[in-house]
Amino acid sequence: MRIGLWLSLVDSSGALLDGHAVARRAQLIEAAGIDGAWLGDHTPIPGDTDRDLPDPLLYLAICSLATSSALELGTSIYSLPLRNKYDAAQRFYTLETIAKGRFTLGVGTGSQKVEYEANGLDWDDRFRRMADHMDGIRQIFAGKPVGPLYRQHPALDDPDTPVVLDPKVDRGTPWAAQVGPPRFALGSWHSPRQLRRAATEYDGWLASASPGAQFGGWRKVLTESIKIYRDFGGRRAIAATVAADFWGPNVPLTDDGVFTLCCSPAEATERLGLLESLGFDDVLLILSNRSLAKDRTGLARRYDFTADDLGQIRALLPKDKRDYHDG
Repeated sequence: MRIGLWLSLVDSSGALLDGHAVARRAQLIEAAGIDGAWLGDHTPIPGDTDRDLPDPLLYLAICSLATSSALELGTSIYSLPLRNKYDAAQRFYTLETIAKGRFTLGVGTGSQKVEYEANGLDWDDRFRRMADHMDGIRQIFAGKPVGPLYRQHPALDDPDTPVVLDPKVDRGTPWAAQVGPPRFALGSWHSPRQLRRAATEYDGWLASASPGAQFGGWRKVLTESIKIYRDFGGRRAIAATVAADFWGPNVPLTDDGVFTLCCSPAEATERLGLLESLGFDDVLLILSNRSLAKDRTGLARRYDFTADDLGQIRALLPKDKRDYHDG
């Protein structure tokens, strides 16, 4: 099983990292032999530190220039319905131009109603918007014309008169079609409809490792969900948002709770074996240190790491030899 890790956003003192420091963290992740660097995404809400995250696509672009193609770069997850679909498509093909084949865009509706309200959007319309956005983005990457196309012809006497172009006439391949799409993985919980979409319309599935007792607990949800996903023909299964803390007190792993690695490294290896036995191909860790988080808001979620920390994470599992480009 491959191991991915959320990028750190702050240093050990809690100060925000600049671009050079972010690039250095990505280099440390790659040097340790960890398979990917990932970041989450939220709409910032005034005063809400839980959603106080930077633009993950800009940070990953920085990381792409500091590392090699051995390191996968991904979002977990990018809340696509909260964006303009064509603006998102432009960002995606820009990333692919910068570092072709490096990106896995984990996309989804997100699970926070407050973010939709803050954007003036209808929470109940999120799945329709998700399908509509992905359809528009795929059309952009396919180079398909949508509606009438206009271009100003320099030879016209009246420069304000547009010329309607015939989309059947070859006038060059659109940028997105030249570079091609990134990998898209769908983030979802346990809805069979969403799992079918992940299996048949996407390159992978991002499964939240935090379904608590209200959903029946991690073991029930993940066991049932991955079976549904595989039955639909799904290929890559990624267990996401797994909190990892090897320094604080042990948190027992109960079947009706969330899946974490808040335990000793030896026990973490055993817990990862459970995910691997279910058939997951990847695990994405969010490194934390609860013993340092008492007096610093958000530090548990954004804890910095050292080369020794990364070596400890790499030692949890044997290196997976599969190439992430192949799923």
